[in-house]
Amino acid sequence: MTVAVVERTDGSIVLVDSGYSEKVCANPIGALGWFRSLSALGLDCTAEDSIVRQLETLGYDTRRVTHVIATHMHLDHIGGVEDFPNAELVTSRDEFGAFLAFPRNPGYRAEDLVASGRIRIVDLKEEGRFGFPASLDLFGDGEVVLLDARGHTAGSTAVAIDDGDRPYIHIGDAAYQSWEYGLAPAGPSRLASFTVWDEAKLHATYRVLREAENHERRPILVPSHDIGVYETLPHAAG
Repeated sequence: MTVAVVERTDGSIVLVDSGYSEKVCANPIGALGWFRSLSALGLDCTAEDSIVRQLETLGYDTRRVTHVIATHMHLDHIGGVEDFPNAELVTSRDEFGAFLAFPRNPGYRAEDLVASGRIRIVDLKEEGRFGFPASLDLFGDGEVVLLDARGHTAGSTAVAIDDGDRPYIHIGDAAYQSWEYGLAPAGPSRLASFTVWDEAKLHATYRVLREAENHERRPILVPSHDIGVYETLPHAAG
């Protein structure tokens, strides 16, 4: 799964999603049980694959991670928050409500909320950007902007990362694969249809994603699970 890492000028680090925790990566079945491990398409990873270990390998002091922005609160996106004790989890109000709803959607895991520590619930009430209907400039400087991308879940959020050059937009699971929101073939995929909260809103978000790609600044859209897109991104040496 693709996680975005933003190193800010004040030395803090912001993550967009956090993947599974080191504990889950080390022992998926023991930590999640058979059902969740298998429903994660046969989760196969080691502790070294966790985001916290990958950042440490790249030389980052993980104590500098101050925010983890959840594109949504499914367990494969926020489970790793427990590895960053100095971070607060940032989530939209609608997504937080969906997490708390009863009966709980199996994609949400109560333990992840407990392990996350500090939680910041936000409202996306600012004017839309890149064609998205609403936004929130998290720090007020335009570098990290949350975008309304609901459909996959009730409060799905895309995150624009903008350093003044060509921006990236991490779209989470607003589309699993980039072809899903393309004009042909039309999405969603079978997996997306199986996991969707509201398919009509998902298709509305697909239209927004197409518009965003054609925005004058030509942002790069990055789904969480599209390996083809991931391989086109810049990578750290080794």
